[in-house]
Amino acid sequence: MRIILIVGLLVFLFHIGAIAQAPSFTASVNQSSIAPGENIQLTFSINVEAKNFKAPDFKGFSVLSGPNQSQNISIVNGQMSRTLSFVFVLQAGNPGKYTIGAASITVGSSVLHTNPITINVEKGTSGKSQGGNQQNTGQKAESEQANELIRKHLFIRLSVSKQSVHQSEQLFCSYKIYQHPELQLVNLEPPQTIAYNGFWSQDIDANKQAQWTTEVYNGVQYRVVEIRKTILVPQQSGKLTIEPMEMKAVARLRIQGGQKRRPQNPFDQFFDDPFFGGGASYKDFPCVVKSNAQTINVTALPANTPGGFNGAVGDLSMKSWVDKNKTRTGEPITLKIQISGKGNLKLIEPPAITFPPDFESYEPKTADNVLVTTAGISGSKVYEYLAIPRNMGEYEIEPVKFVYYDLSKKQYVTLTSEKFKITVEKGSGSGTSGGSVISGVSKEEIKYLGKDVRFLKKMPESFAKQSNIFYASTTFFGLSLAPMLLFIIVIVMRRQQIKLASNQTLLKNKRANKVVRKRLSKAKKLMVKSDTEQFYEEISRAMWGYASDKLGIQYSDLTKDSARSNLINKNIPEDDIDKLLLTIDLCEFARFAPSENNFGMERVYNDAASVITDMEDKLK
Repeated sequence: MRIILIVGLLVFLFHIGAIAQAPSFTASVNQSSIAPGENIQLTFSINVEAKNFKAPDFKGFSVLSGPNQSQNISIVNGQMSRTLSFVFVLQAGNPGKYTIGAASITVGSSVLHTNPITINVEKGTSGKSQGGNQQNTGQKAESEQANELIRKHLFIRLSVSKQSVHQSEQLFCSYKIYQHPELQLVNLEPPQTIAYNGFWSQDIDANKQAQWTTEVYNGVQYRVVEIRKTILVPQQSGKLTIEPMEMKAVARLRIQGGQKRRPQNPFDQFFDDPFFGGGASYKDFPCVVKSNAQTINVTALPANTPGGFNGAVGDLSMKSWVDKNKTRTGEPITLKIQISGKGNLKLIEPPAITFPPDFESYEPKTADNVLVTTAGISGSKVYEYLAIPRNMGEYEIEPVKFVYYDLSKKQYVTLTSEKFKITVEKGSGSGTSGGSVISGVSKEEIKYLGKDVRFLKKMPESFAKQSNIFYASTTFFGLSLAPMLLFIIVIVMRRQQIKLASNQTLLKNKRANKVVRKRLSKAKKLMVKSDTEQFYEEISRAMWGYASDKLGIQYSDLTKDSARSNLINKNIPEDDIDKLLLTIDLCEFARFAPSENNFGMERVYNDAASVITDMEDKLK
């Protein structure tokens, strides 16, 4: 009875999840360029319940198997999703460029179609098509083959919301990592700083943990995650280039074993399938993941610029007011200007205000309530102007003008406030009746000023003759030798510093414990804040950085295999080594598969601190 209830509940949840999903019917291949006689895998996927699947014509290819049906059900963040796949294995025929048409399927009363896919069949594309090519591939070094696969199937894609904008018009740029399912990403360092030449830029904090999704790009299915989204505002016209982003990473590949099988894709020539028995093993390869560059065409704003324009662009409005229309001499008034809306608010300068000559004015203060989100830059800025009237009378503050360029109207817009009338009456100060006034001194201070002076009292003379002679005393010789001793100490310390600085490996080794403790301290603060992603990233960097510094191996060249072998050579117990590598694995698993994170941050932190303490005693 319990089993029946559980099955019924799962079926109910599945149908609820299927209803909530928007239908998506896609086609993808494991590679888009192959050689004659080589095999490819073609997959049609639908994420809702459907029927009447119809495959397209496979002109130029022979169908070796298919359609083979498979389905995958997953629950992520309480939401259930189902994917039904129809898989074909095709063999390429003669060289040429072939287009596989759209497949169709029925969902409810609608018929969905997939995207067409173009396949290039070329001689020499793969190691299988030509005996000579296969021999050359076999002669390649293992690292060269790995780097070739990684460059092709692990990359960063830069995309922008607009490729043509006006000067000071905002646009978005997004960086996504595309990872082929056959690759395993085990380490990814934070990206280097990008110089957005000609742009004002600010990263957008989405306040959520990055999630891996599936996306078909150029006909190939990838695992995709967005790592950065930035808003840009061009500050000059012309063609501006967004430079590529680079990130250091470590990719894990399955190394070919003893028994070989017929390759189905480029990975099969390098990987080994455990189902065919070959004794598969894994190896980590350091690499640099790089994005494409992107050129933006920036059009200059119209030349007929009105007076008072200070570069504001967008859809903006203005409000202005004074805190009071009646005051006294020496008492300040405050005039406030509020600019609101959407546009380059972060870059807007305060409007110019013309106060009467009898007013003493000061630089305005700015209150910023501007948000930078995925919707763009929006909010408001309030400029507060302080002015003090010095004479009595009736005064007028001229209307405030604010000029901006409206992108929707494609013209300059001038916003004008009302004219402010200020009445200034005589103040209550006491310095108007004549006589000298001591500025900045109160009456009480003047009253007691005479009591601050005291006469010196005469004391009887009492002089004692000093018989001690300083010259040739012990103190004299000690003070004479002190500079020489200090000079010798400085020379010795300086030589030690030079020796240490010239040996970067030794320097990093000595500072390794201090650096890792600092990173663990930062990780503990992140744990208190429940910042899961940053916590695991900081622990991973601490572990890798400590191993790199202690072993004298460059961070980019360090792998788990090299770390293990070098630690064994330093007589570190294998239990400690396993604990170090396990901690790294837990961090990487939590970062790149957050939905499956079922272990606690406190456990990872304690394990990391423990293994560092144990190793530090043995690596001194």
